[in-house]
Amino acid sequence: MTDTPYDEELRRQIRARLAEGRLPAIDGISKSHRGTGRPCLVGRRAIEPGEVERELDGVDVVVIAREGCYVMWREESRARRDPSQEASRARPALKEESWTLSTADRPATRRPA
Repeated sequence: MTDTPYDEELRRQIRARLAEGRLPAIDGISKSHRGTGRPCLVGRRAIEPGEVERELDGVDVVVIAREGCYVMWREESRARRDPSQEASRARPALKEESWTLSTADRPATRRPA
């Protein structure tokens, strides 16, 4: 499937945010459910009830992403770990404990203590 210009720009932003440590590399389990209206961490728009929302548990934080954003985020995260996928993007994956979110990158919601 060919990316649209919007998808290409979003993918570029994902790569940049991964490289800058503003978005963690992902590889693991996520939960899928109907959108709740919460904003997508990647695309930064609300995930409507008619859309699929992906939820990833991190260290003391729950990260929410729209299905399409999640797929690109996962692909770019894998490309960073696997040099055979694309040598120009190959860098070590960020450790989950090392990533930080600026206010521009939010929303992430804290899990209750």
